[in-house]
Amino acid sequence: MSNNSSICAKFTGRRLLVLGFGSIAATVLPMIIKHIGIDKNQILILSDDGRYSNLRVGIEHQSIRLTPENHTRILAKIVTAGDCIVNLTGGVSARDLVKYCLLNGIDYIDTSNERWEHGAMYNDSADFAQQWAQLIGDRDILPKASTALVSHGANPGIVSYFAKQAVENLARSEGYWSEGGTPDWPKLAMALEIEALHISEQDSQTAKIKAGSNDFFNTWSVEGLIEEGHSAPCFAWGTHEQNMHAVKLRKDPACMVASFPAPAKHCKTQSWIPSEGPFSASIIPHEEAFSIAELFSDWNNHYQPSVLFAYRPCPQAYVTLFSQNDGLEALKPRVLMKEVQSGVDELGILVLRKGKREVYWYGSTLDIDTARSLVPCANATSLQVAAGVLGGIVWILENANKGLVSAEDTDHTRVLEVARPYLGNLEGVSGIWEDSPSAWQMSNLLESEYI
Repeated sequence: MSNNSSICAKFTGRRLLVLGFGSIAATVLPMIIKHIGIDKNQILILSDDGRYSNLRVGIEHQSIRLTPENHTRILAKIVTAGDCIVNLTGGVSARDLVKYCLLNGIDYIDTSNERWEHGAMYNDSADFAQQWAQLIGDRDILPKASTALVSHGANPGIVSYFAKQAVENLARSEGYWSEGGTPDWPKLAMALEIEALHISEQDSQTAKIKAGSNDFFNTWSVEGLIEEGHSAPCFAWGTHEQNMHAVKLRKDPACMVASFPAPAKHCKTQSWIPSEGPFSASIIPHEEAFSIAELFSDWNNHYQPSVLFAYRPCPQAYVTLFSQNDGLEALKPRVLMKEVQSGVDELGILVLRKGKREVYWYGSTLDIDTARSLVPCANATSLQVAAGVLGGIVWILENANKGLVSAEDTDHTRVLEVARPYLGNLEGVSGIWEDSPSAWQMSNLLESEYI
């Protein structure tokens, strides 16, 4: 075991089990070996995907697919109390794995609220908000014999810390911040008159590679992007919003949820990023919209900000996503890793405040060259996600027996301290939204054909 200054936390269990061996696992494994006090022979990769097997660097890899029928039997043979599961695979139920781990004293982390076999692609009726409410609703009934940190990659995950840091920075600058104790996040958001928070992301990474008629290239999971892009666009609906005839509203346990009658890929909004200013993006359903909204809401004072994920994928994924409506099963997915030649993933939290044209964005701007200088097999997107996974693992190892938690329940300063070296340029940026709407209403930001 390495004993150098780069070690952030020591693993005291017997086995660290990594589920899945796609782009994120390939990126985060060298980071785990560098920053977690663990021997390689304690790590086991379990997946049915060997695309990155040449990057195992001596780590054991077994080809097994977990299913609803076999997962408890297989896991019982591999992990026991005190061990840890790092779930980086798709199409395996996060909710079922969380229950198994907390009932058996096993630590757990994942990057998204996955369902068995990509449920939304196969006409699963529950939308992302309902799935999140079901998962996080288990936190009050499951035991706390271990810690399960859910939905903890880049987004969802690190962006929740960006949100906390953005609000902290604004509160400090305007005299609302108090040192010591747990911050009252709703009180701070109300004092700052925050009306909306956008998880605003633009991925400009490109590769000079020609796509065939059924090829679908992306810088992260193709299946995940298809699922999200074809699902209902749902997000947290703020108390300042004026009703629109096309919006459907409901009150979930965590927050007020809005949805529109269009596939998410076609539901466009205006958002803002430092490199470009205002830009057009799709409202993609993600669980962090609801967890962040819950963090900052105070229903005793009838306050909730609008929170949504405004996303523009990399150019090659963008073209395919918007040109492909049928024949999804025939698509040939490919994650662009070593093929990426240039570009940046710009991911952050945009803060929109009542009556102000001034906006504040806090986040990560990571270019492909910087990403590869840190982890040679990475692209910018996979490294941002892996930074969240690494920070989450460290937090789990330092916080035993917390039960089911999300990023909002953890210490943002500690996790960002661990993740920061892998996030490129991490900073807060103030700007003026040129030609901004007169009010931060969805009716002003949403593109007119979908109102």
